[in-house]
Amino acid sequence: MISTVMLVSCLMLPAVMLIAGCMMYKHTPHRGSVPFGYRSKASMRSPETWKFANEYCGKLWLRLGLALLLAVIAAFILMWNDGDDAVAKTGVVIIVAETVLMVVSIGPVEAALKKRFDKDGKPIDTDKNNG
Repeated sequence: MISTVMLVSCLMLPAVMLIAGCMMYKHTPHRGSVPFGYRSKASMRSPETWKFANEYCGKLWLRLGLALLLAVIAAFILMWNDGDDAVAKTGVVIIVAETVLMVVSIGPVEAALKKRFDKDGKPIDTDKNNG
């Protein structure tokens, strides 16, 4: 019973990342009109930064969500008969790792925003900088 509950618990965050990632990437939410979306100071500067940040984060979360989903399933297959104590401890480690990855995913999105947009949310002209 504990194995099943822990498996479901460990699959929740990857599922949320896949669903939210798909929604942000394929169907970018309208800024301010929905309760979800990638919201940061940099992403809220302009409609362009909002769209870019949500699509970028959505794509990242799709990849991370799928990788985590597969890793959780593999881990539980390997340890299914190891006893409730081992499954519970491993499950907690998995949930902490998933949470850390989700939080760490903010970094690449913010870096991409900084690289692509100026402090006012206007796209940086890369051709001008390379010429």
